[in-house]
Amino acid sequence: YDTGVISAVLVSLGTALGGKALTSGEQELITSITSGGAFIGALVAGLTGDKMGRKFAIYLGCVVFILGAIIQAAAYSLVQMTIGRLIVGFGVGSAAMIIPLYIGELAPARYRGRLIVFDNLFVAGGQFIAYALGAGFTEIPQGWRYMVGLGALPAIVLAAVLPLCPESPRHLVSHKKVDEAKKVLHQIFPQATPQMVESKIKFIQFSLEVSTGVLSDRSIWWQLKQLFCIPANARALFTACAVMASKCNILDLLTSC
Repeated sequence: YDTGVISAVLVSLGTALGGKALTSGEQELITSITSGGAFIGALVAGLTGDKMGRKFAIYLGCVVFILGAIIQAAAYSLVQMTIGRLIVGFGVGSAAMIIPLYIGELAPARYRGRLIVFDNLFVAGGQFIAYALGAGFTEIPQGWRYMVGLGALPAIVLAAVLPLCPESPRHLVSHKKVDEAKKVLHQIFPQATPQMVESKIKFIQFSLEVSTGVLSDRSIWWQLKQLFCIPANARALFTACAVMASKCNILDLLTSC
């Protein structure tokens, strides 16, 4: 939603920020600062998700989205709008990193791919809704404030329904909460026998032990080299980066120019 709404907002701002029209450089700052925030948000979400849990990281992202939307809607200067865009960027990066990770760790294998596809479809759907709302609010005085303020609504809905979702069993096992992980696996696989659940727990434990053992005495530089020097890893990295880059549409590029 946020990616789609910013182009309509820049058209509608007029002289609302500081009493003068924005220069092209100021427009570029408002647009691009979100990407910088997203870079930081993705890093922080990874660390937070490992330490505090995937759900906590998602909750934190919701709070950041709401805060950023409020600051933007109440902005009367370029500095305020830029800070709001930066904070929203933290949420964008957090969601882009932690949501697919949460789906991948929680969803059964036969549904995992489809759920990841739905995640990307709803990202595109949010952009479409944002453009539609932008067209509707363009002629309303100060309508851009409503546009950016509505960015808090999806975060509020997500935070409201998140208690219905369990924590990632992999995260629980990594923090020695095996009994809680078993309960979650029973929710995911209601037809599974206790033996099947125990087998799944052992598999997760083995996977964690292997990954920890392989990386325990390796530097960050060595780990980075494995991404580029091993052909299979390089292909996966290129594919993932190409998919993320393809999310940028022509309107976003035109807005930032």
